[in-house]
Amino acid sequence: MEMFKSSLKPVIGVVIRDPEDVYNLFKPMGYFEIEHLFVIYLNADSQIIQFAVPAVGTEYSVPVPMQEILTQAVEYSAKALIIIHNHPSYPEISMDPSDRDYTATQEFIAAAETMKIEVLDHIVISRDRYVSMRTEGRIAFNSVYPPRIHEGGKLCQKSV
Repeated sequence: MEMFKSSLKPVIGVVIRDPEDVYNLFKPMGYFEIEHLFVIYLNADSQIIQFAVPAVGTEYSVPVPMQEILTQAVEYSAKALIIIHNHPSYPEISMDPSDRDYTATQEFIAAAETMKIEVLDHIVISRDRYVSMRTEGRIAFNSVYPPRIHEGGKLCQKSV
């Protein structure tokens, strides 16, 4: 994991245009054997200004430490952020976001909104695909991040 984190240092300054950009940068997370929560912090131009790993969980879950994530957003003067976590690729684990993932994301969006921080997306990464909660449409996000639309108007479950 440390090697993966150090390989991300060059992403500072990269512009994020859509969920696929995030997936391409964080694809190695799909191979982690336990769940990790990453957050990328962005400026007003959608450039990555910092990233963090605020939580490491188990094979089946990872906590979302809202206060820590939002405190860091303020420290970095971030205007927006994207939450990313992985689902380990075990046969008994669904690759789709869980109800708990959706609930935690909705609570996080509400908390961030009180601080005028935009939550652009929550992306779940597995070994061979990702799910963008934003493009999946089950949650109303508080931002204007326009995802690119692909085959059949769907980007939420792009296989690779």
